[in-house]
Amino acid sequence: MDNHTEFAVAVQDSNYLPTAEFTLTDDLIEVEYSEQAETEAPGTYVWVAERTECDPGFSEHTVIYIGEYGYTVKYRMNQHWSSWSNSTRSNQKMPEGKLQKGDIIKQYLQSGYTVKVYSKPSQVVHIPAPHPLRAFQTDVSDMLRLDTKSNDEAHLLEAFLQLYNNKPELNGTKGSKGYIITEGYNY
Repeated sequence: MDNHTEFAVAVQDSNYLPTAEFTLTDDLIEVEYSEQAETEAPGTYVWVAERTECDPGFSEHTVIYIGEYGYTVKYRMNQHWSSWSNSTRSNQKMPEGKLQKGDIIKQYLQSGYTVKVYSKPSQVVHIPAPHPLRAFQTDVSDMLRLDTKSNDEAHLLEAFLQLYNNKPELNGTKGSKGYIITEGYNY
């Protein structure tokens, strides 16, 4: 297991807060949430497996997932958690030999790690978005909500790739893949 302490410390120094922690109950995964997990805002999160009972003054951090959420951390985590066959929220049965995120989380927990989710809301702006045809515009123009969560996720993945030359263990099936999406004019 790689030591990603430099990245984990950078996450914490950048005001990411611990909002959830995975635990094992009767060999099944549970998730405990802090109050911040129910804050209604889009953002990004980083799952970190931590072990601090090593040699004095030493800690080990393994970043296992970087992702984004659109509503609340708790809502997004429940989407992950309920699809895992080895959680208390699921009745899913997985084919033999097929690993999923929950299987990896369980391995860390059984190896003496704590697995925490650090999250941070993204920037959100609202801009007027009137109908392009005046005759179709109502008294109240629509508002368009823009947020930076996908860009934030891409920046987190890009920084991780620069430090470690690979993605976190559970990244890679979906998402931005660590590329900054640039569209429009090239100046």
